Amino acid sequence: ADKVNGFMLCGLATTHSGEHFAYPKAVFDDMVRELGPYAFTVNATGYRKLIESMRRMAASRLRVAQYLLNREKWDFFMNVTMTADQAQHFFWSFHDPSHPLHGTSRAGDYAAVISDAYVHADTLLGEVLKHVTPDDYLIVVSDHGFTGLYKRFSLSKWLVDQGYLTLDKAAYRMSGGQIVQTLKRLLPRGLKQFLTRYLVRRKSPNAGLFPGLRHIVWDRTLAWGHKRIDCNALFLNRDLLRDEAALNALKEKIMAGLKAVKDPATGEPVVEDVVDGAKRYEASDMLAPDLVLVPSPHYELTFELRNLGEPAFVEADVHWTGRHHPEGILIVNGPGIRSGLTLKTSSVADVAPTVYYGLDAEPPPGLEGSIIREAFKPDFLSANPPKAAAGGGASTASKEALSGVELEAVNRQLRDLGYL
Repeated sequence: ADKVNGFMLCGLATTHSGEHFAYPKAVFDDMVRELGPYAFTVNATGYRKLIESMRRMAASRLRVAQYLLNREKWDFFMNVTMTADQAQHFFWSFHDPSHPLHGTSRAGDYAAVISDAYVHADTLLGEVLKHVTPDDYLIVVSDHGFTGLYKRFSLSKWLVDQGYLTLDKAAYRMSGGQIVQTLKRLLPRGLKQFLTRYLVRRKSPNAGLFPGLRHIVWDRTLAWGHKRIDCNALFLNRDLLRDEAALNALKEKIMAGLKAVKDPATGEPVVEDVVDGAKRYEASDMLAPDLVLVPSPHYELTFELRNLGEPAFVEADVHWTGRHHPEGILIVNGPGIRSGLTLKTSSVADVAPTVYYGLDAEPPPGLEGSIIREAFKPDFLSANPPKAAAGGGASTASKEALSGVELEAVNRQLRDLGYL
Protein backbone atom coordinates (compact mmCIF):
# COMPACT_ATOMS: atom_id res chain seq x y z
CA ALA A 1 0.00 0.00 0.00
CA ASP A 2 1.12 3.58 -0.60
CA LYS A 3 2.51 5.46 2.38
CA VAL A 4 0.54 8.39 3.74
CA ASN A 5 1.89 11.64 2.31
CA GLY A 6 0.89 13.68 5.31
CA PHE A 7 0.01 13.03 8.94
CA MET A 8 -2.47 10.66 10.60
CA LEU A 9 -3.41 10.53 14.28
CA CYS A 10 -5.87 7.95 15.61
CA GLY A 11 -8.50 8.53 18.29
CA LEU A 12 -11.20 6.13 19.57
CA ALA A 13 -9.90 2.60 20.27
CA THR A 14 -6.25 3.70 20.07
CA THR A 15 -3.97 1.44 22.10
CA HIS A 16 -1.49 4.28 22.91
CA SER A 17 1.38 1.81 22.57
CA GLY A 18 4.10 1.19 20.03
CA GLU A 19 4.33 3.26 16.85
CA HIS A 20 0.88 2.49 15.44
CA PHE A 21 -1.32 5.38 16.60
CA ALA A 22 0.44 8.22 14.73
CA TYR A 23 2.21 8.51 11.38
CA PRO A 24 4.80 9.78 11.09
CA LYS A 25 5.49 9.44 14.80
CA ALA A 26 8.04 12.28 14.67
CA VAL A 27 5.29 14.81 13.86
CA PHE A 28 3.29 13.60 16.86
CA ASP A 29 6.34 13.90 19.11
CA ASP A 30 6.93 17.48 17.90
CA MET A 31 3.27 18.28 18.55
CA VAL A 32 3.34 16.90 22.11
CA ARG A 33 6.52 18.84 22.90
CA GLU A 34 4.80 22.05 21.85
CA LEU A 35 1.22 21.44 23.06
CA GLY A 36 1.56 18.96 25.90
CA PRO A 37 -0.11 15.52 26.25
CA TYR A 38 -2.78 14.55 23.73
CA ALA A 39 -6.13 13.28 25.11
CA PHE A 40 -7.14 10.27 23.00
CA THR A 41 -10.48 9.68 24.72
CA VAL A 42 -12.39 10.34 27.94
CA ASN A 43 -11.40 8.44 31.05
CA ALA A 44 -13.12 9.35 34.29
CA THR A 45 -15.43 8.23 37.10
CA GLY A 46 -18.68 10.04 37.89
CA TYR A 47 -20.52 12.82 36.08
CA ARG A 48 -18.41 15.80 37.15
CA LYS A 49 -15.08 14.12 36.45
CA LEU A 50 -16.49 12.82 33.17
CA ILE A 51 -17.36 16.38 32.13
CA GLU A 52 -13.87 17.54 33.08
CA SER A 53 -12.36 14.71 31.02
CA MET A 54 -14.57 15.56 28.03
CA ARG A 55 -13.52 19.21 28.22
CA ARG A 56 -9.85 18.24 28.39
CA MET A 57 -10.25 16.05 25.31
CA ALA A 58 -12.16 18.78 23.44
CA ALA A 59 -9.53 21.40 24.29
CA SER A 60 -6.74 19.01 23.31
CA ARG A 61 -8.28 18.28 19.89
CA LEU A 62 -8.90 21.97 19.26
CA ARG A 63 -5.23 22.77 19.99
CA VAL A 64 -4.13 19.95 17.70
CA ALA A 65 -6.40 21.18 14.87
CA GLN A 66 -5.01 24.70 15.21
CA TYR A 67 -1.43 23.41 15.31
CA LEU A 68 -1.80 21.23 12.20
CA LEU A 69 -3.78 23.79 10.19
CA ASN A 70 -1.05 26.35 10.80
CA ARG A 71 1.79 23.89 10.18
CA GLU A 72 1.01 22.89 6.57
CA LYS A 73 -1.06 23.80 3.53
CA TRP A 74 -3.25 20.73 3.28
CA ASP A 75 -4.82 19.12 0.20
CA PHE A 76 -7.12 17.23 2.56
CA PHE A 77 -7.73 17.92 6.25
CA MET A 78 -10.09 15.90 8.45
CA ASN A 79 -10.80 16.34 12.15
CA VAL A 80 -13.10 14.14 14.25
CA THR A 81 -14.74 15.44 17.41
CA MET A 82 -16.14 12.86 19.83
CA THR A 83 -17.40 15.22 22.52
CA ALA A 84 -20.99 15.49 21.26
CA ASP A 85 -21.24 11.70 20.92
CA GLN A 86 -20.09 11.03 24.47
CA ALA A 87 -22.15 13.87 25.94
CA GLN A 88 -25.33 12.49 24.38
CA HIS A 89 -24.67 8.92 25.50
CA PHE A 90 -24.14 9.90 29.13
CA PHE A 91 -26.31 13.01 29.56
CA TRP A 92 -29.32 12.57 27.26
CA SER A 93 -31.81 12.15 30.11
CA PHE A 94 -30.80 15.54 31.54
CA HIS A 95 -31.31 17.18 28.13
CA ASP A 96 -34.59 15.53 27.05
CA PRO A 97 -37.69 16.31 29.19
CA SER A 98 -39.51 13.35 27.61
CA HIS A 99 -36.97 10.81 28.86
CA PRO A 100 -38.34 8.63 31.70
CA LEU A 101 -35.30 9.45 33.87
CA HIS A 102 -35.40 13.20 33.24
CA GLY A 103 -37.04 14.11 36.53
CA THR A 104 -34.04 13.55 38.76
CA SER A 105 -32.96 15.92 41.52
CA ARG A 106 -29.74 16.81 39.67
CA ALA A 107 -31.14 17.34 36.16
CA GLY A 108 -30.44 21.06 36.31
CA ASP A 109 -26.75 20.48 37.03
CA TYR A 110 -26.16 18.78 33.69
CA ALA A 111 -28.88 20.16 31.41
CA ALA A 112 -26.37 22.17 29.32
CA VAL A 113 -23.70 19.48 28.84
CA ILE A 114 -24.93 18.45 25.38
CA SER A 115 -25.37 22.02 24.12
CA ASP A 116 -21.87 22.84 25.43
CA ALA A 117 -20.52 19.93 23.36
CA TYR A 118 -22.05 21.44 20.22
CA VAL A 119 -20.58 24.83 21.11
CA HIS A 120 -17.19 23.11 21.09
CA ALA A 121 -17.96 21.58 17.68
CA ASP A 122 -18.89 25.04 16.36
CA THR A 123 -15.65 26.48 17.76
CA LEU A 124 -13.65 23.77 16.02
CA LEU A 125 -15.51 24.43 12.77
CA GLY A 126 -14.75 28.14 13.12
CA GLU A 127 -11.02 27.40 13.34
CA VAL A 128 -11.22 25.27 10.18
CA LEU A 129 -13.16 28.00 8.33
CA LYS A 130 -10.29 30.43 8.90
CA HIS A 131 -8.25 28.31 6.49
CA VAL A 132 -10.96 27.57 3.89
CA THR A 133 -10.78 29.41 0.56
CA PRO A 134 -13.47 29.71 -2.17
CA ASP A 135 -11.66 26.92 -4.05
CA ASP A 136 -11.92 24.49 -1.15
CA TYR A 137 -14.65 22.01 -0.29
CA LEU A 138 -15.99 21.92 3.26
CA ILE A 139 -17.95 18.88 4.42
CA VAL A 140 -19.54 18.63 7.87
CA VAL A 141 -20.84 15.12 8.55
CA SER A 142 -21.94 12.92 11.42
CA ASP A 143 -22.10 9.17 10.88
CA HIS A 144 -25.25 8.95 13.01
CA GLY A 145 -27.69 10.99 15.07
CA PHE A 146 -29.01 10.47 18.60
CA THR A 147 -32.17 9.63 20.46
CA GLY A 148 -33.14 8.64 24.00
CA LEU A 149 -32.55 5.14 25.33
CA TYR A 150 -35.43 3.93 27.50
CA LYS A 151 -35.09 0.15 27.67
CA ARG A 152 -32.75 -2.71 26.87
CA PHE A 153 -33.88 -6.02 25.39
CA SER A 154 -31.80 -9.18 25.85
CA LEU A 155 -31.41 -10.78 22.44
CA SER A 156 -29.47 -13.66 24.01
CA LYS A 157 -32.36 -14.49 26.34
CA TRP A 158 -34.77 -14.40 23.38
CA LEU A 159 -32.52 -16.76 21.40
CA VAL A 160 -32.36 -19.14 24.37
CA ASP A 161 -36.13 -19.05 24.89
CA GLN A 162 -36.71 -19.76 21.20
CA GLY A 163 -34.31 -22.72 21.24
CA TYR A 164 -31.71 -21.17 18.94
CA LEU A 165 -28.98 -20.70 21.58
CA THR A 166 -27.79 -23.18 24.22
CA LEU A 167 -25.50 -22.13 27.07
CA ASP A 168 -23.66 -24.01 29.81
CA LYS A 169 -24.75 -23.80 33.47
CA ALA A 170 -22.20 -21.10 34.29
CA ALA A 171 -24.13 -18.66 32.11
CA TYR A 172 -27.01 -18.74 34.59
CA ARG A 173 -24.96 -17.94 37.69
CA MET A 174 -25.05 -14.38 38.96
CA SER A 175 -21.90 -12.46 39.80
CA GLY A 176 -21.76 -10.09 42.77
CA GLY A 177 -22.20 -7.10 40.49
CA GLN A 178 -25.23 -8.69 38.84
CA ILE A 179 -26.81 -9.37 42.21
CA VAL A 180 -26.46 -5.68 43.05
CA GLN A 181 -27.99 -4.77 39.68
CA THR A 182 -30.94 -7.08 40.35
CA LEU A 183 -31.51 -5.58 43.81
CA LYS A 184 -31.47 -2.11 42.29
CA ARG A 185 -34.28 -3.04 39.93
CA LEU A 186 -36.41 -4.00 42.91
CA LEU A 187 -35.78 -0.75 44.80
CA PRO A 188 -37.59 2.61 44.47
CA ARG A 189 -36.22 4.84 41.71
CA GLY A 190 -34.64 7.41 44.03
CA LEU A 191 -32.70 4.81 46.01
CA LYS A 192 -31.77 3.01 42.80
CA GLN A 193 -30.31 6.19 41.36
CA PHE A 194 -28.34 6.77 44.56
CA LEU A 195 -26.88 3.25 44.42
CA THR A 196 -25.99 3.58 40.76
CA ARG A 197 -24.27 6.94 41.17
CA TYR A 198 -22.40 6.38 44.40
CA LEU A 199 -22.06 2.68 45.17
CA VAL A 200 -21.97 0.94 41.80
CA ARG A 201 -19.80 1.48 38.71
CA ARG A 202 -17.01 3.13 40.64
CA LYS A 203 -14.49 2.20 37.96
CA SER A 204 -16.30 3.69 34.97
CA PRO A 205 -19.66 5.31 34.17
CA ASN A 206 -20.37 2.47 31.77
CA ALA A 207 -18.25 -0.45 32.93
CA GLY A 208 -19.21 -3.80 31.50
CA LEU A 209 -17.95 -7.26 30.61
CA PHE A 210 -17.02 -8.28 27.09
CA PRO A 211 -19.75 -10.69 25.96
CA GLY A 212 -17.40 -13.67 25.45
CA LEU A 213 -18.56 -16.78 23.73
CA ARG A 214 -17.12 -19.32 26.17
CA HIS A 215 -20.54 -20.25 27.60
CA ILE A 216 -22.02 -21.34 24.25
CA VAL A 217 -22.63 -25.06 23.70
CA TRP A 218 -21.77 -25.03 20.02
CA ASP A 219 -23.13 -28.43 18.98
CA ARG A 220 -26.59 -27.40 20.23
CA THR A 221 -26.61 -23.75 19.06
CA LEU A 222 -28.07 -22.49 15.79
CA ALA A 223 -27.63 -18.73 16.32
CA TRP A 224 -25.93 -16.22 18.61
CA GLY A 225 -25.64 -12.46 18.77
CA HIS A 226 -22.74 -10.08 19.21
CA LYS A 227 -22.70 -6.29 19.60
CA ARG A 228 -20.16 -4.92 17.14
CA ILE A 229 -19.14 -1.28 17.12
CA ASP A 230 -20.84 -0.85 13.74
CA CYS A 231 -24.00 -2.94 14.17
CA ASN A 232 -26.06 -5.43 16.17
CA ALA A 233 -24.90 -8.67 14.59
CA LEU A 234 -26.50 -12.11 14.59
CA PHE A 235 -24.57 -15.14 13.36
CA LEU A 236 -25.80 -18.58 12.33
CA ASN A 237 -23.89 -21.77 13.12
CA ARG A 238 -22.91 -22.97 9.65
CA ASP A 239 -21.37 -26.13 11.08
CA LEU A 240 -24.92 -27.26 11.83
CA LEU A 241 -26.53 -25.58 8.80
CA ARG A 242 -24.49 -26.87 5.90
CA ASP A 243 -27.46 -26.81 3.53
CA GLU A 244 -28.09 -23.36 2.00
CA ALA A 245 -31.85 -23.91 1.96
CA ALA A 246 -31.86 -24.68 5.70
CA LEU A 247 -29.72 -21.60 6.34
CA ASN A 248 -32.10 -19.31 4.45
CA ALA A 249 -35.15 -20.87 6.09
CA LEU A 250 -33.69 -20.21 9.54
CA LYS A 251 -32.89 -16.63 8.54
CA GLU A 252 -36.50 -16.04 7.52
CA LYS A 253 -37.85 -17.65 10.69
CA ILE A 254 -35.62 -15.55 12.98
CA MET A 255 -36.36 -12.36 11.03
CA ALA A 256 -40.12 -12.90 11.39
CA GLY A 257 -39.80 -13.81 15.07
CA LEU A 258 -37.76 -10.72 15.97
CA LYS A 259 -40.08 -8.37 14.11
CA ALA A 260 -42.97 -9.79 16.15
CA VAL A 261 -41.37 -9.06 19.55
CA LYS A 262 -43.34 -6.39 21.45
CA ASP A 263 -42.61 -4.53 24.66
CA PRO A 264 -45.27 -5.93 27.05
CA ALA A 265 -45.55 -2.56 28.83
CA THR A 266 -46.19 -0.45 25.71
CA GLY A 267 -47.03 -2.85 22.90
CA GLU A 268 -44.32 -1.24 20.75
CA PRO A 269 -42.11 -3.38 18.50
CA VAL A 270 -38.57 -3.74 19.82
CA VAL A 271 -36.86 -4.46 16.49
CA GLU A 272 -37.50 -1.98 13.70
CA ASP A 273 -35.81 -3.97 10.95
CA VAL A 274 -33.77 -7.10 10.33
CA VAL A 275 -31.42 -6.93 7.35
CA ASP A 276 -29.91 -9.94 5.60
CA GLY A 277 -26.15 -9.60 6.05
CA ALA A 278 -25.58 -10.90 2.50
CA LYS A 279 -27.24 -7.73 1.19
CA ARG A 280 -25.04 -5.39 3.26
CA TYR A 281 -21.61 -7.05 3.27
CA GLU A 282 -19.31 -8.46 0.61
CA ALA A 283 -19.45 -12.25 0.22
CA SER A 284 -15.68 -12.36 0.82
CA ASP A 285 -16.02 -10.76 4.28
CA MET A 286 -15.51 -13.70 6.63
CA LEU A 287 -16.60 -11.63 9.66
CA ALA A 288 -19.88 -10.47 8.09
CA PRO A 289 -22.95 -11.24 10.21
CA ASP A 290 -25.79 -13.28 8.78
CA LEU A 291 -28.38 -10.80 10.07
CA VAL A 292 -28.11 -7.15 11.11
CA LEU A 293 -30.66 -6.00 13.69
CA VAL A 294 -31.94 -2.44 13.82
CA PRO A 295 -33.65 -1.68 17.16
CA SER A 296 -36.71 0.53 17.34
CA PRO A 297 -36.24 4.07 18.70
CA HIS A 298 -35.56 4.17 22.46
CA TYR A 299 -34.55 0.48 22.63
CA GLU A 300 -31.13 -1.16 22.74
CA LEU A 301 -30.32 -4.82 22.12
CA THR A 302 -27.96 -6.54 24.58
CA PHE A 303 -25.94 -9.69 24.10
CA GLU A 304 -24.81 -10.68 27.59
CA LEU A 305 -24.34 -14.44 27.82
CA ARG A 306 -24.71 -14.57 31.60
CA ASN A 307 -27.49 -14.07 34.13
CA LEU A 308 -30.18 -15.10 31.66
CA GLY A 309 -32.66 -15.73 34.46
CA GLU A 310 -33.27 -11.96 34.46
CA PRO A 311 -36.23 -10.36 32.62
CA ALA A 312 -35.75 -9.82 28.88
CA PHE A 313 -36.68 -6.12 29.23
CA VAL A 314 -34.65 -3.88 31.55
CA GLU A 315 -34.98 -0.10 31.84
CA ALA A 316 -32.00 2.00 30.79
CA ASP A 317 -29.16 2.53 33.22
CA VAL A 318 -29.05 6.11 34.52
CA HIS A 319 -25.46 6.43 33.23
CA TRP A 320 -26.25 5.52 29.60
CA THR A 321 -29.47 7.17 28.46
CA GLY A 322 -28.76 8.13 24.83
CA ARG A 323 -28.27 5.83 21.85
CA HIS A 324 -27.33 6.20 18.21
CA HIS A 325 -30.00 7.00 15.64
CA PRO A 326 -29.43 6.28 11.93
CA GLU A 327 -30.11 9.84 10.71
CA GLY A 328 -27.13 12.17 11.05
CA ILE A 329 -26.22 15.47 9.36
CA LEU A 330 -24.44 16.34 6.12
CA ILE A 331 -23.47 19.86 5.01
CA VAL A 332 -21.46 20.44 1.82
CA ASN A 333 -20.03 23.69 0.49
CA GLY A 334 -17.57 24.46 -2.30
CA PRO A 335 -17.09 24.79 -6.08
CA GLY A 336 -20.06 23.56 -8.10
CA ILE A 337 -22.23 22.90 -5.04
CA ARG A 338 -25.92 23.81 -5.32
CA SER A 339 -27.03 26.27 -2.63
CA GLY A 340 -30.19 26.09 -0.54
CA LEU A 341 -30.76 22.42 -1.36
CA THR A 342 -31.94 19.80 1.11
CA LEU A 343 -30.43 16.46 0.10
CA LYS A 344 -33.07 13.78 -0.24
CA THR A 345 -30.96 10.65 -0.05
CA SER A 346 -27.37 10.15 1.00
CA SER A 347 -25.32 7.73 3.04
CA VAL A 348 -22.21 8.07 5.16
CA ALA A 349 -20.62 5.66 2.68
CA ASP A 350 -21.05 8.34 -0.02
CA VAL A 351 -18.79 10.84 1.74
CA ALA A 352 -15.48 9.23 0.73
CA PRO A 353 -16.32 8.98 -3.01
CA THR A 354 -17.44 12.63 -2.90
CA VAL A 355 -14.14 13.64 -1.28
CA TYR A 356 -12.19 11.85 -4.02
CA TYR A 357 -14.27 13.66 -6.62
CA GLY A 358 -13.63 17.02 -4.96
CA LEU A 359 -9.90 16.29 -4.95
CA ASP A 360 -10.06 15.25 -8.62
CA ALA A 361 -8.43 12.03 -7.46
CA GLU A 362 -8.78 8.44 -8.57
CA PRO A 363 -10.70 6.40 -5.97
CA PRO A 364 -9.16 3.12 -4.77
CA PRO A 365 -10.56 -0.21 -6.00
CA GLY A 366 -13.45 -1.56 -3.94
CA LEU A 367 -14.48 1.79 -2.44
CA GLU A 368 -18.09 1.64 -1.23
CA GLY A 369 -20.66 4.36 -1.86
CA SER A 370 -21.23 6.84 -4.68
CA ILE A 371 -20.55 10.50 -5.39
CA ILE A 372 -23.35 12.67 -3.98
CA ARG A 373 -24.26 13.97 -7.45
CA GLU A 374 -27.43 15.62 -6.17
CA ALA A 375 -25.28 18.16 -4.29
CA PHE A 376 -23.53 19.40 -7.47
CA LYS A 377 -24.79 21.61 -10.28
CA PRO A 378 -25.46 19.54 -13.43
CA ASP A 379 -23.19 21.68 -15.65
CA PHE A 380 -20.33 21.29 -13.13
CA LEU A 381 -20.68 17.49 -13.25
CA SER A 382 -20.68 17.56 -17.05
CA ALA A 383 -17.56 19.71 -17.19
CA ASN A 384 -15.78 17.68 -14.51
CA PRO A 385 -16.46 13.96 -15.05
CA PRO A 386 -15.31 11.77 -12.13
CA LYS A 387 -12.29 9.53 -12.49
CA ALA A 388 -12.92 5.80 -12.47
CA ALA A 389 -11.05 3.48 -10.12
CA ALA A 390 -8.18 1.69 -11.82
CA GLY A 391 -8.37 -2.09 -11.96
CA GLY A 392 -11.02 -3.61 -9.74
CA GLY A 393 -11.71 -5.87 -6.83
CA ALA A 394 -11.03 -5.26 -3.19
CA SER A 395 -8.46 -2.91 -1.75
CA THR A 396 -4.91 -4.24 -1.52
CA ALA A 397 -4.06 -2.23 1.60
CA SER A 398 -2.17 -4.30 4.16
CA LYS A 399 -3.86 -5.13 7.48
CA GLU A 400 -1.59 -5.53 10.49
CA ALA A 401 -3.11 -7.65 13.23
CA LEU A 402 -3.14 -6.23 16.75
CA SER A 403 -1.33 -8.10 19.48
CA GLY A 404 -3.39 -9.70 22.25
CA VAL A 405 -2.46 -6.89 24.67
CA GLU A 406 -3.38 -4.20 22.12
CA LEU A 407 -6.68 -5.90 21.28
CA GLU A 408 -7.62 -6.09 24.97
CA ALA A 409 -6.76 -2.38 25.37
CA VAL A 410 -9.07 -1.56 22.45
CA ASN A 411 -11.87 -3.71 23.87
CA ARG A 412 -11.48 -2.08 27.30
CA GLN A 413 -11.99 1.38 25.80
CA LEU A 414 -15.01 0.26 23.81
CA ARG A 415 -16.54 -1.41 26.88
CA ASP A 416 -16.05 1.70 29.03
CA LEU A 417 -17.73 3.81 26.34
CA GLY A 418 -20.66 1.39 26.04
CA TYR A 419 -19.96 0.04 22.56
CA LEU A 420 -19.33 -3.54 23.72
